[in-house]
Amino acid sequence: MQKGFILPVFIAVMAVLFVVSCGNDQELPEPAGSAVEGVVLEMGHEVDEDDRIILPETTFTANEDFYFSFYNNEPFENEPIEVMLIKSETGEVLADNVYEVRPDEDTIADMIWFGKPGLYKILVEVGGEERAFQEVIIE
Repeated sequence: MQKGFILPVFIAVMAVLFVVSCGNDQELPEPAGSAVEGVVLEMGHEVDEDDRIILPETTFTANEDFYFSFYNNEPFENEPIEVMLIKSETGEVLADNVYEVRPDEDTIADMIWFGKPGLYKILVEVGGEERAFQEVIIE
């Protein structure tokens, strides 16, 4: 082997690996969220006995089970609670669940998951009115 051949080959291989790895990194925007005053919508791996998230997070892995918790700040009364899972980029509704609860309840929680990496939105409506949404990153 010729002297001085290994270093240029090593540099070329490292440059190719760097370019390939940079090309696969998709920059996702920071997860957005919004809620009417007093309302809380959070995601995480655990809920407490009051159905509230213990350690809120917004980043999860594909096919990982995690929870959402929605605190309405007032009893639901007889209003239906609709929770939609939406692909943020396209607005496509991936799942749409309606929850029926006792009129005096003000919190719901349930397990959810997303199958593919990307940016997704959890949207909660009470009585047909949007009360909160929170985006999550699925890696």
